[in-house]
Amino acid sequence: MGPQCETASVGAEACGWRFRGMEGTPRSPGSPTCVGRRTLLQSTPQAAANMLKAACGPGCLALAMPCSKVGAGMAPFIMLCLQLACVYNMHLLVSLKQHFQHCGARSYGDVGAHVFGRPGRCLIDACTAFQQLGICSVYFAFISSGVENMLMDLGVDISQPGLERVHIMVYAFVLLLPMSLIRHWSKLSPLSHAANVCVLTGISISLGCVICSMKALVSPSQRIFKPSDSVIGAAPLVYGATIYSFELVANILSIENAMQKPEQVQLVIRTSMFLFCIIMQLVGVLPVLAFGTISCGSLMDELGLR
Repeated sequence: MGPQCETASVGAEACGWRFRGMEGTPRSPGSPTCVGRRTLLQSTPQAAANMLKAACGPGCLALAMPCSKVGAGMAPFIMLCLQLACVYNMHLLVSLKQHFQHCGARSYGDVGAHVFGRPGRCLIDACTAFQQLGICSVYFAFISSGVENMLMDLGVDISQPGLERVHIMVYAFVLLLPMSLIRHWSKLSPLSHAANVCVLTGISISLGCVICSMKALVSPSQRIFKPSDSVIGAAPLVYGATIYSFELVANILSIENAMQKPEQVQLVIRTSMFLFCIIMQLVGVLPVLAFGTISCGSLMDELGLR
């Protein structure tokens, strides 16, 4: 073990943390620094809530259109294969990070540096930053679309100045910017619980509308299992939509770093991802059975047309 690894290990073991989101080197196990930082770690249920919230987003609601391209018969199988691969890779990622943890590896860049050297750190940090930037951009577009539809339902003229979609994006950015000041996952947990309730309520209402449409069908034979496009030609679209739905991939290690019991992170991944994969299957397949061809990229937009 090199000098850096040795110094990091001694500092971590002094607090009994094993690199759990520390800043600086604690002085002794009973110091106020150790006690204060320990209270900022999140419990296992909090970690599961944060992980589920990090996964549930606009990407999940965009699965119906790609699934309609390959048909309700093939879509569940293709998504299941991709889901298993993604969850398995999450376990591998955490295991690899824990393997290098004795040398102070805590982030994606740290793992990349241990495996590929300094170029690996730079490349992985850049990819992680661009991935998060892309996801955040979609969030603002999703918020503006939802608010726009809500205003139209209320009879508000959205053509007037200040209510255009780009303006709504700016308003959303200003309102959400203060959340970037929250630096600890444990403090985000209440917001994650509230967000999970809101997201799952919205998805439940959407699926309720879809199920009501399915019940309106005269017979089950009307439900469309055949693809609207070539399966081979549309499979890449399902691949991209499914992979994108796993928006939490850049948050796995940070959530594990902030856990009180990091050895339970595998359980957290299995539990939260099991629930999320069920949601993905329902959101992707049920609208296809109800409507057949899905023309809108978002399930909420499709329901607005119906």
